[in-house]
Amino acid sequence: SKFDVSRRRTYQEGTMLSWQNLSIYAMDQNRRTISKQLINNVRGVIRPGELTAILGGR
Repeated sequence: SKFDVSRRRTYQEGTMLSWQNLSIYAMDQNRRTISKQLINNVRGVIRPGELTAILGGR
């Protein structure tokens, strides 16, 4: 039947993206100094079929 678990795929084809120890900084308008740390030492993973976004104000 279509609900038979043994016939389902246990993986999705595609590319997985992962990162670790990621930090992101905003620069001042002159691009000479760091004005603010936005993300500090994070890690993560995006698997095939997932949608991920980083949103923020200006």
